[in-house]
Amino acid sequence: MRHSYYLAIGDSITVGVGASPGQGYAPLAVRSLKNTGVPLKLLRAARKGAISREVLAWTTLSPRLRAWIRQAQVISILIGGNDLLRAFLAFRLTQRPAVLTSTLLSYRANLHRIITHIRQLTPVPVFFLNQYNPFPRSPFAANWIDAFNRQIAGTADNWGIPLVDLHDLFLGQEPQWIDGFRTGSLSDVPLLGSKPIHPNNRGHQAIAAVVAATILECFPPAG
Repeated sequence: MRHSYYLAIGDSITVGVGASPGQGYAPLAVRSLKNTGVPLKLLRAARKGAISREVLAWTTLSPRLRAWIRQAQVISILIGGNDLLRAFLAFRLTQRPAVLTSTLLSYRANLHRIITHIRQLTPVPVFFLNQYNPFPRSPFAANWIDAFNRQIAGTADNWGIPLVDLHDLFLGQEPQWIDGFRTGSLSDVPLLGSKPIHPNNRGHQAIAAVVAATILECFPPAG
């Protein structure tokens, strides 16, 4: 029997960091879809700390990911949080705004090339998830997360692919949905150690619900 597959590409959020074991958004979405008559198996290409340049390399150099791309019936991409986090930490050390600007330009190019390589391998539905803001009390964070999200939206629009809006989904829910949420300001971010940026169980559940709904639009239940 031939199986159908959902391929989730991403970083630590896609790995499930912040949630209890097995409660990350990707497996939750697959379980939800099974209950609605869409039995997909999960393929997950994700690593804690991954950045867009790394995902781009996977799409060109990883035989396993390239095989999974060809095998999948639907693909999601959630990447960019670590690009922005690295740029912010570098900016905090150097006070050079050019660090953020150059990261933004590289990110936009990487997104375009990721989709280009995927489209060379498969025509199946692909969708982006954008970035929520774990620091809602920081105008600086809001400004740069909005800038990154504009690049995601522009890439999605250029390629005609759906965009799942995690940014608006999380607005006002950050204290309840972010693991280790403290004040919601950038002063909560240490240079080393754990950072309050990942969804907790409730946050992953919220992401799973919108991911499942997006996939259902590609695989409407029979009858």
